[in-house]
Amino acid sequence: MLMDNVVSVDIYQLDLWAGKQLLWTASFKPSEHVKPRAPGNLTVHANVSHTWLLTWSNPYPPESHLNSEITYLVNVSNENDPKDFKIYNVTYLGPTLRIAASTLKSGASYSARVKAWAQSYNSSWSEWSPSATWLNYYQEPLEQRLPLGVSISCVIILAICLSCYFSIIKIKKEWWDQIPNPAHSPLVAIVIQDSQVGEQAGEDASDCVYQEVSLWGKRSRVQEAAKCPYVYKLRS
Repeated sequence: MLMDNVVSVDIYQLDLWAGKQLLWTASFKPSEHVKPRAPGNLTVHANVSHTWLLTWSNPYPPESHLNSEITYLVNVSNENDPKDFKIYNVTYLGPTLRIAASTLKSGASYSARVKAWAQSYNSSWSEWSPSATWLNYYQEPLEQRLPLGVSISCVIILAICLSCYFSIIKIKKEWWDQIPNPAHSPLVAIVIQDSQVGEQAGEDASDCVYQEVSLWGKRSRVQEAAKCPYVYKLRS
C-alpha cells in the first residue's frame, strides 16, 4: 500500500470486509512497523596505517525522516572459515567503518555485508546488502613475530645438538674404537705374569734360606733342593 511520508503519530484503522460482513478490524501505527531498506554500494578501500575503510550508502535520501535515524550492523567473515567472523555496530551517523588489518588473519580472504535498523522507530532489521570481498594482508609487528622466531630457533638448536651427538657416536665407533688399547695387549699380560712369578719365587727362596740355615733340621738335602731349585745348599 503506497503511503505518503510517514509521521510517527499517524494511526490507521484497518478493516477487512467480505461483502457486507466485517471479518477483521484493528489499528495500525506505521511508525512502529518499519523495516528499512538495505544499504547499497558497499566498498572496501586500503587506508593508511594498515587499516581497511568500508563505506556504503544510506538507503534514504537526505530529506527523508529515516535518513538520520539509521544505524548499521556490519558482518565481516572469513570466507575459508565460517566460524571466523566479527560483528561491528555502527551507531554514529556516517556510513563508514575502519577495521585494523591486524585484527584479522593475514593472508585470508574476507567478505563484508551491512544491514540497517531505525532505532527511534523500533524497527526490524533490513535485508543484508550485497557483500564485498578483499584479501587481508599486513606485515606483523616484531613483538608478534618474536615468539615464532624463538620457537624456530629452539628447534634448530635441538636439531644441531642431536646431529652433533650422533656424529660423535659414529666417529667414535668407526675411528676411535679402532685404535689399539695398550691395556689389552698380550705383551702387557706376559710382563704382568712374569712379575707375579718372580715375586712368588722370591718368597719361596726366602723360605728356603730360612730352612737351610737351621742346623737342627733333619730334612733330606734332596727334598730341600727340589723345593728350592734356585738356592745353593750348604754342607756342614
